[in-house]
Amino acid sequence: MAEAGASVQAQGPALVLVSLPPDDPQVSTWGLHIGRACTGLPTVRAPLLVEDYHQLVSVTVPHHGPVRDLHRSYRLAADFARAQGGRPRPYWRIRLHHSPTPDGQAILTTDVSVFIDR
Repeated sequence: MAEAGASVQAQGPALVLVSLPPDDPQVSTWGLHIGRACTGLPTVRAPLLVEDYHQLVSVTVPHHGPVRDLHRSYRLAADFARAQGGRPRPYWRIRLHHSPTPDGQAILTTDVSVFIDR
């Protein structure tokens, strides 16, 4: 993934990047990329790709429900972004992460983010 001697550091957990808005709510039709945020200058080799998210703004909403309803969370975030004068980019992110509970346990939570241009 990176040339020998290159200084590239992975940041955070793997993310699912969905390459098109969910106009079709059938999850099986979505184009997906799985990746990790990184710092440094990676050298890309097919079939990998790098997208520069520097200074990219996103609207993020929690998703409560099954995978088949992710398009509803996307619509909520995209509609909010448009109402604020933003223009959603043609991809969005699903983030799964563990959130601590008051008793010290961890539960898996899901966020949906829409990236916007202002």
